[in-house]
Amino acid sequence: MIFLYKLLKSRNSRVSISHNKIPSLREHTNFLFNNPYRCWYVIEVSKKLVGSVYITKLNEIAVHFLSYNTKIYKTILLFIIKNIKPLKAIPSFRSKYFLINISEKNIKQANILKKIGGKKIQETYRVF
Repeated sequence: MIFLYKLLKSRNSRVSISHNKIPSLREHTNFLFNNPYRCWYVIEVSKKLVGSVYITKLNEIAVHFLSYNTKIYKTILLFIIKNIKPLKAIPSFRSKYFLINISEKNIKQANILKKIGGKKIQETYRVF
């Protein structure tokens, strides 16, 4: 849990789409124990924790690193696509495809997604 909190605190606010304010450790721990995710994994490379990946029940994939690594990001995505099937579509609720939401400023991830066959399908706006 401490690693996941450290990972959350290390997120670049410029490209983060889910956090304007970092929760307390207690709030984060409570979230972890009640997480809404289908699966959640910690990424380990050479016996060192470097990031995490989760898949939501809406077939959304999120990958986060302490220090961004293009090669590992691509490897993780290809592993998921090859080994985990999206949940069945539910009209107006869940896509039959995996989806990855990224900030418009996250050019590195957008380029990798395009290289592995990802298609841009929408733009999302928050309303004030």
